[in-house]
Amino acid sequence: MISIQQPVEAMKTHRVLNDGNPDLYPVVVGFSRPVNDYERLALKDFGVIRGDSDRMWAVIEDTTIEAIRDNLDEYNAELDAAVEKARQVREDAEAEDQRIREQAKSLLYKLRRDYGLDAPAA
Repeated sequence: MISIQQPVEAMKTHRVLNDGNPDLYPVVVGFSRPVNDYERLALKDFGVIRGDSDRMWAVIEDTTIEAIRDNLDEYNAELDAAVEKARQVREDAEAEDQRIREQAKSLLYKLRRDYGLDAPAA
């Protein structure tokens, strides 16, 4: 996390007028690099979300600037854990994709052989 922004929804005036939480509000956090799709999923599990396509910023809901300031090391550790989880999920998914491709290829060859589709033309 390298930056923060305060959305309009974080302002007390906005929360009062819109029946928002009097004590907690969203804070937008900026990353040092764009996050990939797997990281976006993992960050969501850690309570860091972003609904649009901006991959450099995300929202931490129901927090405060002070909570982020006082727990910055913990937030960064959670972000690092999310990145590691995302890496593992991606690797597992890619390995399963490869396994499925190999099984499909093997079955296709068997079917073609069983039905003589690969036999030389007479």
